[in-house]
Amino acid sequence: MRVSQEAEDIGLNIAEHDSSSDHIDLLKVMQYQAETGNLSVRGPEDVFTEAGQIGYHYNILMEKLEESGKVMHRQKKELQIAMEKTRSASQAKTDFLAKVSHELRTPLNAIIGYSEMLMEEAEDDGLDTYLDDLTKIHSSGDHLLTLINDILDISKIEAGKMELYLEEFNLKDFISQIVSTTQPLVEKNRNELVVDLDESIGILRNDETKLRQVLLNLLSNAAKFTEAGVVKLKVSKTTRDRVKFELSDTGIGMTSKQLKTVFEEFMQAETSTSKKYGGTGLGMPISKKITDMMEGNIDIKSKVGEGTTFTITIPKIIKEKK
Repeated sequence: MRVSQEAEDIGLNIAEHDSSSDHIDLLKVMQYQAETGNLSVRGPEDVFTEAGQIGYHYNILMEKLEESGKVMHRQKKELQIAMEKTRSASQAKTDFLAKVSHELRTPLNAIIGYSEMLMEEAEDDGLDTYLDDLTKIHSSGDHLLTLINDILDISKIEAGKMELYLEEFNLKDFISQIVSTTQPLVEKNRNELVVDLDESIGILRNDETKLRQVLLNLLSNAAKFTEAGVVKLKVSKTTRDRVKFELSDTGIGMTSKQLKTVFEEFMQAETSTSKKYGGTGLGMPISKKITDMMEGNIDIKSKVGEGTTFTITIPKIIKEKK
């Protein structure tokens, strides 16, 4: 059935008006969603107009996005709960380790002290039979105390309770003390200790005790993993206000896999290595964290069968934090 031209014009005008109106309504919905983030509002749908068809497919897309948003919100909430539980568990672990380590140190110090006294008496009385056993007790106590101190240190660092006590000290005298302490450890495995010090560096301002702890830890490791080789300590200036410590050895070295975990807590190279050389796997993480506290950095290079080099770079003068 054919309608008159006038009626056809009226119908087209209405259709164009409806289509134009749908376009405007859909744009308003889009703007509202963009401003509020509320995707639950839907646009106009009409299978007989182009704007209505666009609105239909747009609404389907919004339904899928809304559902995805709900899933993401739920997962985010679950992740936040899991992270909070992890933080609580980590704090509980840190508090427990700190408490246990502190409680163990007191009787252990007594054991070490008494064993030293008995060793002196046995030596004075010529009781060599007892002296050997007492030496083993003292050595084992010292080793256990070192492990406990490591656990206590890592607990303090994790709890944010470790601080730097800054003071000025002469680098030459400091390195001399390091060498005196390290020399017996190096010679135990028939190694040679080589020191290359730039004496013009002069005075450092740092936490002398903690810097000593880091260097002794790295040097003792080098001596432990090297036999009939060379352990070297080189101290130089990188710039006017930074100092570099290079600690190298000609020991067993590490694989690329081992290098990736060397600064992770309680991680050691391999089970066989751990059994042979001992240790908790805390020395490297502690050294890394202390170096970070000193606003420095620590790098490592190693090759299996050729040795390892640790490079520590720290400021010559560490300023007090306000």
